[in-house]
Amino acid sequence: MNPYGVPGQDAAGAAQAHRSSPSETSPPAVKQPAVSKELRSEVEEELAVTVTENEIGGDVNIARRDLYVTKYVQGLAHLRPRPLSRGDILRRDLFEPPGGFRQASLLLKPELGQGNAHHVLVLVAERGTGGRTTALRLLDDSLPDDARLFELLPDWERADVALIPEEPSTGYLLNLASGSEFLSVKFREQLTQYASRARNAGTWLVVLVSREAWGTVAEADGRASVAIAPVNRPSAAGVVERRLLATPATADRVKWLSTSESVFFKLLTPETAPGEAERLAGIIARATGPDDDNARAEYQNWEGVVEQWFSGDEDGAARPRALRIAGAFLDCCSARVVLDAADQLLAMPQVNWPTLVGGPLAGPDARSRCGDADLAFRPDGTASISQDRPGIDHALLRHVWHTRPQLVPVLKEWLGQISAAKGIAEPHRERLAASLTTLAESEGPSTILDLVEQWLAQDGRKSLAVNVLDDLAVHPVVGAAVRDKLRNWAKGKTQAERQHAVVEVCRRKLGSDFPHIALTRLRYVLDQPADETTTLAALNALASMLRDPVHAAQVLNALVDWMPEPESDAVASGASAMTFVGLLNLGGTADDDDAEAGAALLLDLLNRGGAEGEAIRKLLTDGWRAAWRNRGSRPSAALALDSWCRAAEAGKIPAATLRDVISVVFEEEADSLGDDLNHILGGDSELRRGLRHQYAQAIRDAMAARARAEAPTE
Repeated sequence: MNPYGVPGQDAAGAAQAHRSSPSETSPPAVKQPAVSKELRSEVEEELAVTVTENEIGGDVNIARRDLYVTKYVQGLAHLRPRPLSRGDILRRDLFEPPGGFRQASLLLKPELGQGNAHHVLVLVAERGTGGRTTALRLLDDSLPDDARLFELLPDWERADVALIPEEPSTGYLLNLASGSEFLSVKFREQLTQYASRARNAGTWLVVLVSREAWGTVAEADGRASVAIAPVNRPSAAGVVERRLLATPATADRVKWLSTSESVFFKLLTPETAPGEAERLAGIIARATGPDDDNARAEYQNWEGVVEQWFSGDEDGAARPRALRIAGAFLDCCSARVVLDAADQLLAMPQVNWPTLVGGPLAGPDARSRCGDADLAFRPDGTASISQDRPGIDHALLRHVWHTRPQLVPVLKEWLGQISAAKGIAEPHRERLAASLTTLAESEGPSTILDLVEQWLAQDGRKSLAVNVLDDLAVHPVVGAAVRDKLRNWAKGKTQAERQHAVVEVCRRKLGSDFPHIALTRLRYVLDQPADETTTLAALNALASMLRDPVHAAQVLNALVDWMPEPESDAVASGASAMTFVGLLNLGGTADDDDAEAGAALLLDLLNRGGAEGEAIRKLLTDGWRAAWRNRGSRPSAALALDSWCRAAEAGKIPAATLRDVISVVFEEEADSLGDDLNHILGGDSELRRGLRHQYAQAIRDAMAARARAEAPTE
């Protein structure tokens, strides 16, 4: 299989071409044949054919279509709108308005005599205070019932208002809540310009930002075209009361918050986050009564239980503690896996727990061991530490990280061992990754990223490291910091293992949720690869994204943008500049396995319907035009286009569509029949004869245009 991920040029030759000095103008992998006399003669005969003018009506239709397609292609450069169902937005009766909500609402939808409506609102909120819910509630309350709602995530390298779409009768939430980098003056100026366009287009935009990113705001400011409104955290008691009152079965439990005999009395404080208040409402709804101590302990993250488990120095305490730690990392996994992982932790040199005399015959059975450590041994053979104490798995890990720092290095080494190839927990790497992601949210991403770097340098542990990165890169709280770290890793060509990890993450959730960032990271890797295997891995990742129907047009758009400048005679030094040609070369012969896979991909791209299909065909056309204009990439482009022709001749891709796409190269070389064109025009098939006819037409058009330009004006 071709290492580019789709059939194409040889990897070694491609890598050598990309490393060529400026004096080496092209990668002469295949000797270009001279143009035959017969081919030149046939083209000259074609020039004598008279071609009728296009009908005016056809030109109008084409112009309308081109405008539509151009708009679609331009949309690929925008942040991808994620549809929001207005029915899924928190109901008004459940929504506890935060401080400043009414003032913010009046800025978007003023009451009679209260001023003009703003179409851009900057909502400044502290993290963890329900800012996203507030922003969605504002949009839903203020926009017409038939308006569409979308969320925009910061899929960019730096904040740029030009990437924000502006469709009529549409509301957007630009969610920048997780970012802490101070937004530039340029971004703020761009927002002002966007506000004017939004008003004309009938677009609404709410930008949700943290106080760190926006700065201090004294009060709601609606005097400028961009309205600015700060909001404070809502009343935690109000959040709980609304949720309990919404269900008749729990409505009378509201009084438990204010009754001194209740275990829930005074649990809430002015600093309680809305999310914690929602969690308490759920706990109260499930509680057995106002005296349910377990319900109170659950809300308090089982602090008393966890402290009891890890207090004291009695003999034998290490054994159940090891099992609880293993159970916290591997909650709901096979009991045998949890028990074996605990035994491996006990056997660590730093723990040095003595092996029981008698080996497998010694000690209690699995059910008894789980019971002794307060783990539920379930009928399906799994063990759960959280079944009777929801959330205690996360609470335990946070407790250990805070109170036993000397144990943390041991746990990091142990995690690497049990998750390694053929390790005890190898089948449960995703569960381990989820546990570490939750830990990163409370302890900060640097703690886990340091551990991930260690694993990447060790054989057998890289898979867990990538699983953790996969989760962290799209996390709503720590994701922004992790994506920044991945950018640095992608540029670090001295550490191949980190670049390989970046590439793998780009193939997963990052590529799906933040495709622009993923494409940018892959380009960094291609232009500064640690070795040839890194280059090939990045190309495979790009090919995988190109096969994804959701992202195919965006990937093509990026590949075309990466093409070298037409003035250059050399193949650009960065491999990304030649990726378009390399990924779309079907290679070999039409019967090769590689050609089959490549032709299937190309067939899918060419057969796409609607605006997307038109956009893809336009992008393919633009890509070949750019490749042909650059003399350094032209030989490779000629070979790739020849592979397309051979696939069409074998009936694997539609010949008519192919002619429409690739004939653009004729416009770039209409004055002479160069050797590179012989790869495309040579041959006796109906397809090649048709291409020669198109080439001759391109020459006639060029001659006519030149004659008009040189004609004396009256």
